[in-house]
Amino acid sequence: MPHKHCSYGRCNSDSRYTDRDPDVHFIPFPKPKTRMEECKIWIKACGRPHSQLNPDLISKSTYLCSKHFHNQIGPSEQYPYPIPHDGKEIRSRKRRKAGDSSTSLMCKNQDNPDEHEANEVQERAAETVEMAHSEYHPSQPSSMDILYEAAQIRCLKDEMGEKTTRIQILEAENRKLLQENHKLTNELLIVKFGYQSIMMSKDSEKLMKFHTGLHPNSFSALHKLLTCDGNVKYPDNRFELSLHGSADHLLLTLARLRRNLQLLDLSYRFQISINAVSIIFNQWVNHIYRRLIKISIWPHRDVILRNAPSEFIREFPQTIMIIDCTELKTQTPSSLRLQSQFYLDYKSYTTLKGLVGCDPSGAVTFVGELFTGSISDKNITEQCGLYRQLKKMMDLGYVAPGDAIMADKGFTIESDIKKLNLNLNIPPRASANRQMPGPDCSTTRKIARHRIHIERLIGRIKEYRILTSVIPCSIVYQLNKIWTICALLTLFQDKLIKN
Repeated sequence: MPHKHCSYGRCNSDSRYTDRDPDVHFIPFPKPKTRMEECKIWIKACGRPHSQLNPDLISKSTYLCSKHFHNQIGPSEQYPYPIPHDGKEIRSRKRRKAGDSSTSLMCKNQDNPDEHEANEVQERAAETVEMAHSEYHPSQPSSMDILYEAAQIRCLKDEMGEKTTRIQILEAENRKLLQENHKLTNELLIVKFGYQSIMMSKDSEKLMKFHTGLHPNSFSALHKLLTCDGNVKYPDNRFELSLHGSADHLLLTLARLRRNLQLLDLSYRFQISINAVSIIFNQWVNHIYRRLIKISIWPHRDVILRNAPSEFIREFPQTIMIIDCTELKTQTPSSLRLQSQFYLDYKSYTTLKGLVGCDPSGAVTFVGELFTGSISDKNITEQCGLYRQLKKMMDLGYVAPGDAIMADKGFTIESDIKKLNLNLNIPPRASANRQMPGPDCSTTRKIARHRIHIERLIGRIKEYRILTSVIPCSIVYQLNKIWTICALLTLFQDKLIKN
């Protein structure tokens, strides 16, 4: 193995003599072919004459020992270069030819041997004093050190300027790319699905009614009503939640209610994550519910009777309301107690039950909460708050004593209605022993002909397919709000009965 020796100044470190400095290790010089700038800096730091050390003389056998680096551990990230040499240990010596030296010595010895001897002693003493002075009195930085440091500072400043310029260029390119990305994202959203893409279509009315059940003008009116106090606030400030406007978020919510679109489908249509779709839907359901339940949907009795069909007024002049119940099929709960409460015998599956009321023209005037499917019509009427609402309307003058409510014969609530000074129009009950009399048959046909309006209203509510499919237990906590919203959205649709 070739031995290594240090090329720094007059350093005598050598790998053959490890007993001198056992902790010293050797670092190879940077190769001029690949790292010329570093190689030149190392050469300058060594302080050797150009003839003794230059890039042409650097080979794989050229080394520096670790003593000439900071902390004597070799190059590091903070100090990658050797400590510059002060230049005082290097003194040029002229070699003399052997014949000349011997001749001159002979001449000196022959001329004045005592004088030559004194000169030698004097030179050795001067060298000793100089070495002692250099050892105990450190020298000031040489001009080479100053030039080296200045060159390094200038290089660093130039490099910093170049990097600053590069950073500015990259930031400008980044801003430009973000703008292009935002523009392309908006174009993609318009091409894929959204409020703008529907409105730009030639079949905008059909598409809007298909996805929301509303005419475009009704959708705009609903959107304005819901956003008059500002947009919906989301708990999570995600970037994808701000990709679409409030009109798109309302469209997403109504499309899920109307078409029962799954979260994955809506995620693909609107180009956002499934989690973002879930957040938007839940927040908008809460927002729509809070705004719509504040609207008074019960008109004054004079308005009801003025807009009722003429045939209805002729046959039932005091009837201001028609009520009925409907069932929503649900996923079977795991609790046996809940299963028994939800199970409806004549439907043969687990259900939730709700009561709805409308005026003679078919406009919804009351929406009760949902109850378990096994509850009777009489009990649900007592517990849903209908009596409380009727009493409130009577106090306000919206309902007058003597007004009537129309219902199916399953609503055995005549005594409760009488307590409110109201009447109940229900089909006559048939006797098991004899045939129904003619007047009773006529009354039954009349009530059935007009009670169909509440059935048509329930059918319109169930056009929101989220209520007609098997409702999963995962959305039961939101189901009362969804049920109320779907019922109240029918008020934004075309009139059910045109007189």
